[in-house]
Amino acid sequence: MNYDTAWTYAYDAGKKTDTTDLVALLYDAKVLSNGTSVCVGFASDSTGEKKSLILQLDFQGKLVRKQLLGTKSLTHSYYDGQSAHCIAVAKNGDFLIGGERYIAPLVMRLDSLGNIKGTSWYYDSTKGVLGDRLKGSGIINSIKETTNGKIICVAGDDYNNLTTAPSNYAAYIAFDSTVTLQRTHEWPSVAGYKIGGRDIEDIGNNTYLMSGNEAVVGMDTNTTELWKAKYTYNVDNVGSQIAKVNGAKALRDGRLMVIGQEYEPDSYVRWGNFYYDAWWAEIAFAYGSITTSDTTGYKGANDNFVDFVQLADDKLAFVGSRGGHNGYSPVWVVVTDVLGKKKLFSKDFFIQDSLVSPTQYPLSIAASPDNGFTIVGYLNKNSGRHAFAAHFVPKAISAVTNITAGRRAGSWLQARVSKTRLMVSIPAGFQETWETNEVSIFDMLGKRIAFQAMEARRNSAVSFDISKFPAGTYFVRLQTAKNIQTAKLLIGK
Repeated sequence: MNYDTAWTYAYDAGKKTDTTDLVALLYDAKVLSNGTSVCVGFASDSTGEKKSLILQLDFQGKLVRKQLLGTKSLTHSYYDGQSAHCIAVAKNGDFLIGGERYIAPLVMRLDSLGNIKGTSWYYDSTKGVLGDRLKGSGIINSIKETTNGKIICVAGDDYNNLTTAPSNYAAYIAFDSTVTLQRTHEWPSVAGYKIGGRDIEDIGNNTYLMSGNEAVVGMDTNTTELWKAKYTYNVDNVGSQIAKVNGAKALRDGRLMVIGQEYEPDSYVRWGNFYYDAWWAEIAFAYGSITTSDTTGYKGANDNFVDFVQLADDKLAFVGSRGGHNGYSPVWVVVTDVLGKKKLFSKDFFIQDSLVSPTQYPLSIAASPDNGFTIVGYLNKNSGRHAFAAHFVPKAISAVTNITAGRRAGSWLQARVSKTRLMVSIPAGFQETWETNEVSIFDMLGKRIAFQAMEARRNSAVSFDISKFPAGTYFVRLQTAKNIQTAKLLIGK
């Protein structure tokens, strides 16, 4: 199993009036059914003031739409800065965006064209009454739409690199579909449990899952706590400390998964190596205890998972960073089977473009309809930070290698490509009773753009004129009565 970089995109915010680099980050992304990646974060303007940044990139990574959203306060200029930290796609296609304005919760609802349909700033909603102010950081790090259309969020510290331990604080905030504030509940302290506002999930049965810092909490829709859990690992006799929790989510089959980092602070003294290993585990629905677990990483390095997602083909993809590169920090991706037990792929990626940097921080991963994923984050370069997005696709489909010039695709699907034509055939030695046989070519959006029927006999072949196909990635599918095989076609011009 392998994945290729399909495209990369970097956003340079420019320079301040004093010529120093401005800052831009992408915190989160979602990939739509047409392959468009919608990414959110913030960028500074020429004065250094933060504005919410929303980018839409098509399936080839080309910029479709850019928005910089800000506010002008008539009271205090320091109320103006804002940033977007998370995004969800509502059932009607609207974008639900959570973030902060002056470190107070900010929620926006936009239509698919980027028009604002509603917005709510927590301090406006509570009229700034002292008793209604949050007791901790009010950055919305996760936003979701429930089955009944309610918008639920969790707020806490900024999770822009996970290198600084978040404070022991989380806030649950609920809005109706028009983003009108409905309810707030805070966890400034949970005895023996350090809870942080990193992730929230509606896991069904009137239960929400909230996670961050060093704990996971299960609660009902009225914020009554049902259970809470923390985790201690002992890997290779190392790891007696409470593990860091960087998120917990529900998978499509109802299972719950948690990720984080286990560590031993005095490990160098005791074992001669630093032990900071990324970990993931399935946890029980009813009480949050671990049902199965695994760890991955490299001894002597600083390995950490910041996010994970279930892919369209049900595999699990984890993203983070790890040490061991002479101070360089690449984007680290691990893909496992649906159970999280078998590691299928692990690789470090350096974002290759004009803003390439030895220090790269991935912050979020989103599944895409092509069985791939989009990763967003930021690069450190000179005096500024620059946002990036990168999309990855499976290198092989159905165990068939890429179709390249003068080379067969492998297995029983045989394909050769010249400058202008693609020929697909079946080897003479292949044994199967033939009834119906079709050859189709699909683009990255899954649209069938070419089709031919193949004769019901061995060693038959069809030929396609690909001279007018734009450069890009395509999929060639051969379907018989009993089998389907697919190969990826790469056309460069």
